[in-house]
Amino acid sequence: MSRLSKESAATVRGRLNRVAHFFRPGATAATFPWHELRYEDIQRLRGHLADAGAPTTANTTLSFVRETLRTAWRLGLLDAEELERVLDVERVRGESLPAGRALALHEVRALINAAGKDVRRWRARRDAALVVILYCAGIRRFEAAQLQVEEVEDDNGRLWLIVRGKGNKKRRVPLPRDARAVVDAWLKTLGRATGPLFPAGARRGRRLAGKSMRKENVGKIIKRLVERAALDHASPHDFRRTFISNLLDESGDVGAIQKLAGHADVTTTLRYDRRGERAKVAAVDKLPLPFGGP
Repeated sequence: MSRLSKESAATVRGRLNRVAHFFRPGATAATFPWHELRYEDIQRLRGHLADAGAPTTANTTLSFVRETLRTAWRLGLLDAEELERVLDVERVRGESLPAGRALALHEVRALINAAGKDVRRWRARRDAALVVILYCAGIRRFEAAQLQVEEVEDDNGRLWLIVRGKGNKKRRVPLPRDARAVVDAWLKTLGRATGPLFPAGARRGRRLAGKSMRKENVGKIIKRLVERAALDHASPHDFRRTFISNLLDESGDVGAIQKLAGHADVTTTLRYDRRGERAKVAAVDKLPLPFGGP
């Protein structure tokens, strides 16, 4: 778990805590004797997970348990034969509907307009810049929250973001040239060359200071703008889904999109593709109907 980002480590720990509690109420991942688990225990857990939620969630949890048992084997707490048996438990079959959605262009425009209507001009510029960066760079909310002013680079008239992703891995993400005006307006309001791009505890104009905002605040800002724009639910991660889906539509260069998104595996990138939903709608709208019309 030490090689994981704080985000990923917290997810693994939370899942394993729930598994430990399933087997022994009151136990945690740190106190549960994982080496005592046997094949029949993992089968029982598999059945519980299959009934409790989506196949993807169940299989992810099972993979965390398998890795924990491998660690127990490496430590000499579990023999190889028993490890092979517990690892032989099958994955949960089935396919769940993809989470989230891709935003339409008019929805993103509505969110930017909603930000611009804020009477506090510093907040209007900040929120507009946040929406533009989420949409144009497709970064995760924690990546946006921890961006620093010095990580916004000017390269031949184009702005690039130095994004620190999972595992503290860095990547350079270019912004479309037309996005520059919105980001520059916010940088001018900040009025400094270093420090958080989106500070916490911001108050007014040039006196903005403090630590980086928390990732939860990114969600709160988007939620407020969604409500102000009277749109359907949209999360910060929906901007990432939109970014990847639109780039797949426009360029189809999966390798480049994978690098922009900061995914270790291209299959992860493809799981963000929401073009299929648009294709379904387009196909259904072409279906001849026996009612309505002339």
